[in-house]
Amino acid sequence: MIERRTSERSRCLYAGRLAFGKIATQLDCTIRNLSETGARIEVSDALPMPDTFEVQITKRGIAYNGKMLWRHGSEIGVVFKSNSEGEKPTPIPLDQRHQIVHTQATVAALRARIMQLTEAG
Repeated sequence: MIERRTSERSRCLYAGRLAFGKIATQLDCTIRNLSETGARIEVSDALPMPDTFEVQITKRGIAYNGKMLWRHGSEIGVVFKSNSEGEKPTPIPLDQRHQIVHTQATVAALRARIMQLTEAG
């Protein structure tokens, strides 16, 4: 088999979450191996998965934007996406990620309120 990974993966056993969709659906998962550029993750094999999602590694307090490369039953292979081509993916601290999500929700609520006020007036 041809090795296509750009960095070596280390075996691990981390609890994690996969977050996806506009309503931030979250799915518990187990991260079985991990590298700077991807992971092998175990999920429930009964659930459909989107191609892209956020991989949250609770123990490390970080998250990556990921893309599913393959799926075999309950295991998926994920590559972490970088902001620009040729760069290694940069993890997002989970506390910052939660602040971003909260801020985005606040902005959406304010926009909706502005629309209500401008339509009423």
